[in-house]
Amino acid sequence: MIYFRPHDGRSLRYNANARHLNVLVVPLFPLWIIGAFCVKDIPISHIVALVGDSAYLPCDISTTHEGDSVHLVLWYREDLGTSVYSIDARNREFGIAERWSDDTVFSHRAYFMLDKKPALLGIENTREEDAGIYRCRVDFQIGQTRNSKVNLTVIGKFLFSSYSIFRSVR
Repeated sequence: MIYFRPHDGRSLRYNANARHLNVLVVPLFPLWIIGAFCVKDIPISHIVALVGDSAYLPCDISTTHEGDSVHLVLWYREDLGTSVYSIDARNREFGIAERWSDDTVFSHRAYFMLDKKPALLGIENTREEDAGIYRCRVDFQIGQTRNSKVNLTVIGKFLFSSYSIFRSVR
C-alpha cells in the first residue's frame, strides 16, 4: 500500500520505490542464506606430528595468471575467529613481506617457507594445543583468492611410546 507522507517531505514515488526494493530483497534473502551454507568444498590435507617435533602445513601459493603475484597469505585455526599467522606482501616484494604470528598461538615458533613447493608453514616444538583444522587463504593481485585446509593431528610422546611398545609386542 502506498502512503502519502507530506510531513517528512518524501513523495509517493519514494514510497513506491521502497516497495519495489522490498519485492527484490525479500525473495533474494533465502538464496543468500542457502549460498552461505553451500560454500565450495575446500581441499584438506592431513598432517601428523609428535609433541616437540616440527610440523609443516602446506599452502599452495602458486599463481595461475602471467604477471600475477601473492599479496597476502593468512592462516586461520578453525576454533579461533582471527588469523594466527600472516604474510603481507602488499606494496612490497613477497620475499621481503611483513610476517606476523599471534603471540598467544605460535609466538616465535612459526615461520613460512615460500621456497618449498607447495609453500609450508613450519611450526617448531609442536604442542598438543596446536592440533586442529587450519585454513590457508592466499590473496593474489589478479587471480581469485585461494583457500586450502590442513588437519593437524598432534600425538603426545606418551601415547606414541605406548603405541610403539604395543606394536613391538605383536
